[in-house]
Amino acid sequence: MRRSFFCSMSVAVLAASVPVLILAAQAKPNVKLGLWESITTMEGGPAGTPQKICLTAEKLATGAFDSAPDQECKRTVTGSTASSMDVKEACASKDNPGMTGNGTLHVQVIDPQNVKGTLATTLSMGGRSMQMNGTFTSKWVSADCGGVK
Repeated sequence: MRRSFFCSMSVAVLAASVPVLILAAQAKPNVKLGLWESITTMEGGPAGTPQKICLTAEKLATGAFDSAPDQECKRTVTGSTASSMDVKEACASKDNPGMTGNGTLHVQVIDPQNVKGTLATTLSMGGRSMQMNGTFTSKWVSADCGGVK
């Protein structure tokens, strides 16, 4: 009888927590979709040039915040809420097959039109590797991406 009660309670707790887990897994940063402008600054270097990024619902869901057409990347969203997202990336250069990069990206939502974040990447090539860290700020420009992919 006691065992049956604990089994029933375990099933009830699990059943009650499934919707919460599903909602948590579906939480995405509260940002506008469309054209964004981003500036990345790497540690020890000058501010980068502004880069245009078209943020779609698919890119937001997978954590594909960058526009790196010269790379093949596999991304894993390791945490996501309305106010932040954490992503692990493993990338390989299309132009330079021996060059790979592995890193993490943390995005913090300031408001739906502004985000900032940090990145940490290890680049490897020919048995050598280099650690690179940086920060970025991004602002929403328009709902229409125009010709930007």
